[in-house]
Amino acid sequence: MFAKLQFNKRSGNEQAVCASICGDARGYYAWLPAMFIYNDLNFKFYDSVEFKSTFCGDNKDVPMLDYRKTFEGKTMDKYYPGASFMMLPFFLIAHFTTIYFIHELPDGYSFYYFKLVPLAAFFYYFMGMLFFLKLLGKLRLNNVQKTLTILLLTFGSNIIYYTIDAPLYYHIYSFALIAVFLYFAFSIKEMPTVKNISLISFITGLMFITRPVNLSILLMLPFILGSELKVISLSIL
Repeated sequence: MFAKLQFNKRSGNEQAVCASICGDARGYYAWLPAMFIYNDLNFKFYDSVEFKSTFCGDNKDVPMLDYRKTFEGKTMDKYYPGASFMMLPFFLIAHFTTIYFIHELPDGYSFYYFKLVPLAAFFYYFMGMLFFLKLLGKLRLNNVQKTLTILLLTFGSNIIYYTIDAPLYYHIYSFALIAVFLYFAFSIKEMPTVKNISLISFITGLMFITRPVNLSILLMLPFILGSELKVISLSIL
């Protein structure tokens, strides 16, 4: 069903495709062309490329957002870069498709970037749900309980919206990261290995640069780990 919805969205008119990267999504996405195309972390290309001369520039009926802020004479992106790092494989696919198959200027804002990069949300929805399902297994839920929980989470929350209609916002990426974090938290409770601790540390850092408020999930660790938390803390120290 999600694949069909994504296909319908990506197969729509130009306005529908452009709408995949609009509003706040512009700010999250901008890190990718800034680092991998323009080498410009001052985001000067916003005026010369993104706003004026792109597939979804100012001439389109799509919300534009100037995501830049100036601090001490330097311009920066006010949005966090974590979600863009998670989009990177899909950005690279769009980038090489544009160069080698479409033979267009790889400016980061042409048709195939807007068409392919949003598929990242589709991937991270399934990755998050896979780890969430594995987490439910650790909680000893049976198959009926697992199925009902996943259906309630999918249709009782705004996951569909952030997977299909707003795929470049940080929400679906945070969902996937938190699901992975909780899975490894329970894995550490069962087996506090260096590998598991290293993985959860990496996920924690990625959660922070995706959205710092995600770290509120750390408040769950004492309840998940219980007495194991002291043992793990002492072993790390």
